[in-house]
Amino acid sequence: MFTKPDLESMHIIEGSLDPLIVLLSFIIAFGASYTAIYINRRINVKGFFHKNLWLVLASLAMGLGIWSMHYVGMSALVISIPMKHNLFLTLISVIPAIVASYMAFYLTNSEYKKIRTFIVAGILMGCGIALMHYLGMAAMEMDATVVYNPLLFGLSILIAIVASFASLYIFSITDTKMEKILVKSIAAFLMAIAVTSMHYTGMLAMKLYIEGTIHVHAHDSNMMDVVLFVTIGIVSLFILAILASRLDRYVDYRMKNFDAVTQLPNQNQFTEDQRIKKDTKLVAVVHIHNLEKYILAYGYSFGDTIIKTVMKIMQTNLPKETKLYRTEANRFTVIHAPAENVQNTIDGLRCICLLLERPLNIDERMVSVEAVVAVSQSDDKKAVREHFANTIAVLHAPSINYVRSEDSYV
Repeated sequence: MFTKPDLESMHIIEGSLDPLIVLLSFIIAFGASYTAIYINRRINVKGFFHKNLWLVLASLAMGLGIWSMHYVGMSALVISIPMKHNLFLTLISVIPAIVASYMAFYLTNSEYKKIRTFIVAGILMGCGIALMHYLGMAAMEMDATVVYNPLLFGLSILIAIVASFASLYIFSITDTKMEKILVKSIAAFLMAIAVTSMHYTGMLAMKLYIEGTIHVHAHDSNMMDVVLFVTIGIVSLFILAILASRLDRYVDYRMKNFDAVTQLPNQNQFTEDQRIKKDTKLVAVVHIHNLEKYILAYGYSFGDTIIKTVMKIMQTNLPKETKLYRTEANRFTVIHAPAENVQNTIDGLRCICLLLERPLNIDERMVSVEAVVAVSQSDDKKAVREHFANTIAVLHAPSINYVRSEDSYV
């Protein structure tokens, strides 16, 4: 590997690099790094998907990207002897890059980040990149003896480790700013420089010796097919990351703004809608007084069933355009739809009162729901906030006794 053959009987093959393919390899490395950064920033964000999913996606993006860049980089080498690639070794060489990327991202996303954490992560990722590179180089099958310059060989590994450390550290310290495309692009650019520098330093360390006559050949036609396949894989991974991120944000939004039991908008959404829907003629609050009694007797599941039953009664009798919220555990809030006749909403609320006066059959138990319906109504439109404050004042008034389905008006 490092021993030169007898120069009297061997010829040194001088190769050259195709600048367009070198540029392509850098673009692939940049695209993979950007994708990995984009996915990596979601790892510590609490959401619907477990962080291990983002770790795997980031590792696949980085590992496949490095491998694809390496493969393209090898095809950039123009030499005058026949060469092909051992398919098994070529495919196996991607494993160190993916595994090393996973371990590095796992360490740098741990709760306790110290400088030694980044050093260990840099060593793991750098060695993974180097192992992938030299396994890939070993996959080249040709009638030549490959000899490496020990100094450049060691330098290539050192570059991989130092550059990986620097890139991972940049990923971490810029995590809060990763929403900005420019910052992500700069970090990805530095990582791409690190990967390509290591690769071409490793190629520079390689010398090819051949015995006998040199025959000119054409490039392996299957090489670009593999490159195309991996590039498509990276693009697909990036699209998957975008879709998963959109879904994750949607789930976050649902968890923040919607009640888990009823799927109705919650207090957060009600507060936001107060800001958007400034005026209305009617706001009503339905307060269930004895919910806690049934929860203590039969458990939370039974209490949830009561809430769902009351919700269905309200949804059935209120105009469809009227907005219904679950603003507290035992409280529903109704906003009258501007396009609806106020009387339709009032009639619906009165019907709800009548239905709640009767015992409800819930899980084969007859339940008497003690509720108060407080209504704030005006002939002219008023702020939702003002109407809501009026209903709360009615509920908290000392003169109000909680009896089954009592109407209380302001």
